[in-house]
Amino acid sequence: MKKILISKSSDYEINFFANESLSNPSLIFIFSSFLGNSNLSKSLIDNLLSRYGFDVIEVNSIHKNVFQSIPPSIFEEINTTVSPKKYEDKVGFGSLIGGYAAIAFSKLFELNQVIVFSPQLPIENLSTTLKGKYERSKVLRYLITPNSIHKECRYSIFYGDEIIDEKHLKIISEPIFKASLDVIKLPYSKLPDLEVLQKYVNLVVKINKMNADSVYEKSLFLDRLGKLDESLFAINLAISKDDKVSKFHRHKSAVLDRMHHLKEAIQAIQPAIKLNPNIAEYFAHQSSLLLRLNKLNESLIAINLAISKDDKVSKFHRHKSAVLDRMNLLKEAIQAIQPAIKLDPNIVEYYIHKSSLLERMGKLHDSIDSVLEILKANKNNKVARDRLKYLVDKRNSRKFLYLFKDFF
Repeated sequence: MKKILISKSSDYEINFFANESLSNPSLIFIFSSFLGNSNLSKSLIDNLLSRYGFDVIEVNSIHKNVFQSIPPSIFEEINTTVSPKKYEDKVGFGSLIGGYAAIAFSKLFELNQVIVFSPQLPIENLSTTLKGKYERSKVLRYLITPNSIHKECRYSIFYGDEIIDEKHLKIISEPIFKASLDVIKLPYSKLPDLEVLQKYVNLVVKINKMNADSVYEKSLFLDRLGKLDESLFAINLAISKDDKVSKFHRHKSAVLDRMHHLKEAIQAIQPAIKLNPNIAEYFAHQSSLLLRLNKLNESLIAINLAISKDDKVSKFHRHKSAVLDRMNLLKEAIQAIQPAIKLDPNIVEYYIHKSSLLERMGKLHDSIDSVLEILKANKNNKVARDRLKYLVDKRNSRKFLYLFKDFF
């Protein structure tokens, strides 16, 4: 790894890191306030350089200065230094104040991609006059304006659940041409850790040039690999490219579900339902999420909607029975499981579920009959045989033991 010191002062330091043995197609500018944490900075650069194949320019600034003391002459010097390598991608990356700098310097550094997390304005005190303070600032040399934005750059802005993020985001994103902007909310209240940030940067560079469908397929692939953070990241990008495709929102909800972010998963399924209200499975998925949040009435409404749109899916009826069971409406739960059994008479679990409901109602004979229904077709099914043995033992009758001896 070759390190070149481009410029240094008491307020900032700019270094160029290049892998001499490789001809890297991508250059990444890291805007950070890591002067007080050299180990963190080194770890980030080493990984992006060696693991992900970027050359790196590190632009460090002390926090209170927020990159404002960098002289204008530096930009031409840096562009001259890197121009011989003819990079295909020049990417700006940063978080918080560094995220602000990556956007503000996008034109000066001729960036074609900017990837930032929770960018924040270099204003100390937040208030309702935040925008006015920013626009009237006499200290800031580098503002984000329509003139400082690189027209040929794509901006991917990721932010979390904090209200402060949304306040800054609104002002920072306003000058950016909307067709060049991806704004993606992540299910984090704080920034992801360094490893996740690096993966995100690598992903964005790879998939920003893909169309929405290709990014969606990438998200599905990452999901199958169990890389849920990256899958969520990719599907968010797909949605930012085209938010009118219902299956994109459905998949996002599924990923959030697998990450155990149930509330966010419910929010994510809403656009899918709005875009395509005739897909019964969307309502069934919504009902499942609501059930696990113990919102039983809402869950029952959702599964009834699913069944009203397609009453030929046995698992919908099975789920309705589960919701009614949780509501302690056992009689209605038994009625609800009947269509499921009729539609799929070979699914053992449906009979076991019905048997359990009947047992809890004190109808032991009927409970046994439910198990016998499936055993007639599948005498050797172990689950059904074990259930029958449990019920016969509970009945505690020699006569019953004799009647069902063939199953034990």
